[in-house]
Amino acid sequence: MRLPVHLQREIARLHYYDSSQSSRAIGRILDIAPNTVGAMRATLKKCPRPWGELELLDDDEWRRVLGTNNLSIA
Repeated sequence: MRLPVHLQREIARLHYYDSSQSSRAIGRILDIAPNTVGAMRATLKKCPRPWGELELLDDDEWRRVLGTNNLSIA
């Protein structure tokens, strides 16, 4: 099952809000696997755009820029 964009955005928001939070903690908050959170965080770390730009993207642009079309829920 693919990870919906709204969950991708929540992971990103929590990641940028407090990058010291563990993937396990974020996963617990969102009720998803920590490995899924870790995969999304790795994708975010590779992205050269800051959060301020990312949060303004529509869903299609979000998927294109981050390449998250196939990010799955573990």
